[in-house]
Amino acid sequence: MPDRLTHRLQNLTTDTSEVIMPDPTTIRRSGDRRTRNRTLLTVCAIILVIAAGAGATALTRRTSYTPPLPPGESVPAGSSEATAPSSAPPSSASQSPSSTGTASSTGTAAPVTQIPDSAMLQRSDLKLGDHEPLEYGPREPAAPTTLAVCGEPYPSDALRTASRSIRGTASLSREMELRGTGRYGSVEELVGVYRDGGAAQFLAELRDQLRRCPGTPDEGWAQVGGGLGGDDSLLVRRTFQQARGGNPPTTMNQYVGVVRIGRVVVVLASVGWEAPMGFEQIVRALAPTAVSARRAARTGARPRRCRSGAAARSGCPDR
Repeated sequence: MPDRLTHRLQNLTTDTSEVIMPDPTTIRRSGDRRTRNRTLLTVCAIILVIAAGAGATALTRRTSYTPPLPPGESVPAGSSEATAPSSAPPSSASQSPSSTGTASSTGTAAPVTQIPDSAMLQRSDLKLGDHEPLEYGPREPAAPTTLAVCGEPYPSDALRTASRSIRGTASLSREMELRGTGRYGSVEELVGVYRDGGAAQFLAELRDQLRRCPGTPDEGWAQVGGGLGGDDSLLVRRTFQQARGGNPPTTMNQYVGVVRIGRVVVVLASVGWEAPMGFEQIVRALAPTAVSARRAARTGARPRRCRSGAAARSGCPDR
């Protein structure tokens, strides 16, 4: 047993004496190289982890983005698109509402369907003289307010989105009485709102009908003036025959002022009182107030109320 152990120890001594062990410097260099390799692998692994996380975030954003809908379309209720979050920035239309508050997504003004009281002549506006107006209230428009010059409809009627009319009996000034108007005169006002371009189209169609259907000196329509304010205006006279009290027919005249203010048309008619005889001076006295009321209703300002005489002729000045 001792001899066998002694033999093995001799062999081990022989093997170790034949192996050349590296010097300490070489050993340190080998250790440093292994340390650098481990550090490089660690850095690469960290970079790969960060890149994988960024890619997953970008993929999530792409899949959750909801593209903007074309104008006029909406997401159906209950659909996945209606509840999916969107990372896209809001459009300029949602960030800055229109100045009027009625613009649609296409930039076209939304149609007006109601006309406020403030846009119409008021009872107090009909007091052009010392007496109180006799009547005032809503009424369906009739001739001559309907301007049935040729007895045919106006194509622009399809573009009208709202209309409202009133009728009242105005008290007239002493100056008007001396001109033969009498103490009172009934007036009708019709205010219509159109889609873009519709109001201008109506005035063009009215002028065309006046040209095509002038009638005769005893019965018909004719443009007799303008200058009533607004963006465009004309004064129309309607002539017709009427017999009263068993007497022969006599010639009657009624006057209609038509004024365009943007998309709005104001029709103001002097239709007479006891007799259906209108007067131009009544239309001209009330037209500035009607125009001012319509502009004020659109801007929210207080309308300027005009009176007859010099104030009306000067175009409803500030007071």
